[in-house]
Amino acid sequence: MTTARVEKRQWRTGVEATSPIASCVAAATAVNLHLLKTNRTCKIRKIHIWNGQLAPVTVDIGIGLAPLVPALPPIFVVNGMELMLREEDIQDVEFNANITVQASAAAAAQNDVRVQVTVEEYLGVSG
Repeated sequence: MTTARVEKRQWRTGVEATSPIASCVAAATAVNLHLLKTNRTCKIRKIHIWNGQLAPVTVDIGIGLAPLVPALPPIFVVNGMELMLREEDIQDVEFNANITVQASAAAAAQNDVRVQVTVEEYLGVSG
């Protein structure tokens, strides 16, 4: 008899929320990406990044503003392109604090790096 591995997502259902678009306008400076409500945790289910730079950038997603503590591996985004990552492509990390983002290079207006996430929020630490 074989035993099947049960994923956490099967026994715990959260509420989906999409963050506002975070604009990285200064290199290596973290900005808030998703603000968690009180007594909630969340997991990122989708990431949408647009790189308006004239060169490729590395995007870090984590917690904390100064300094940012990365929670996911760095994401490389080619210049002038957008990148969309789905749940299968994202490391399974549960956040218990506001999610922040920073880019390795950025500029204002049309040359900024824009990031948006869709998360699944859970009530408390056990869902």
